[in-house]
Amino acid sequence: MQQWIRFIILSIFLSGSAAAFSLEPRIVGGDEVAGSSEEDAFSYTVGVFSSGGVCGGSYIGNRMILTAAHCVEDSTSVTVRFSETGSMFVTAGDSVFYANDTVVIKVSDWYIHPDYRASSYDNDVAVLVLSENPPGFARSIALASKPQTDSIISNRLTMTAYGWGLTREDGDLADELQFVELGADSMEYCRSRYGESTITNKMICAGGSSLLDQGQDTCQGDSGGPLVYVEGGTPYIVGITSFGSGCAELGIPGVYARVSAFIDWINAMTPSSVPVYQQVVGPRSGEPFHGAMGPGWLVVLLALFFWGRRVRSGSLQ
Repeated sequence: MQQWIRFIILSIFLSGSAAAFSLEPRIVGGDEVAGSSEEDAFSYTVGVFSSGGVCGGSYIGNRMILTAAHCVEDSTSVTVRFSETGSMFVTAGDSVFYANDTVVIKVSDWYIHPDYRASSYDNDVAVLVLSENPPGFARSIALASKPQTDSIISNRLTMTAYGWGLTREDGDLADELQFVELGADSMEYCRSRYGESTITNKMICAGGSSLLDQGQDTCQGDSGGPLVYVEGGTPYIVGITSFGSGCAELGIPGVYARVSAFIDWINAMTPSSVPVYQQVVGPRSGEPFHGAMGPGWLVVLLALFFWGRRVRSGSLQ
């Protein structure tokens, strides 16, 4: 009976016109990857840490990480952390430390898509170049093609998102890598929720229209992480976590950068083929991300609170 009530409420909600949304940085309603059938994700899902906050990313080979542009825009330093077990953080009282088994690698260069627009999150894609080879357990994930992506959307197929983001809105970052399965939404449905001008053909939406997806979503701290579809036993990255209205709100999909729209640009971003975007130096390996929260963190949190259209990058808190 409760499920039918929920369905009726959802149907009434979905019949309404698109509203104005406050968009937030955005796994809610998911499970830990460790001990599940999803452990292959350890090999390509990474944490991306910059002066702008905490994000996810995907190893795509040739020392390259795919992430969201908003995760590294205006950053002065970027590092990437791999974890063979999915453990990223250890919380002790008010302090948060990196887990001991993470492998930290500095990012030597990074490239933001030239058409990225911070005001709309269109073309929300960036490529990071590692300063050294990744650990031996790392395996690259393939890029989904346009025909694959079109089929996924038209057939409303299920994809999987991964990240260490908040496990509930206004909650805490996850210590262990999480995953959540989300059904693809049509572009028409997504535009009905966010507006015609907000959702472009370089985006893909998931987790909004299916009753089975309610209460599940990516959230703050998951930005830049992969949205994956498995075909013939091979995982393909279809989307990059970008933005959304809240986390797991009824009938509201998450929005992801559509990887197939950027394949040519991504393939051109090899360490030797483009000018250096920026040289950076990352924090020392083994250093805690922060200790007890001080006045500086209060300023950061207040800035995040009053940031009108927030995306799905996060900060340790």
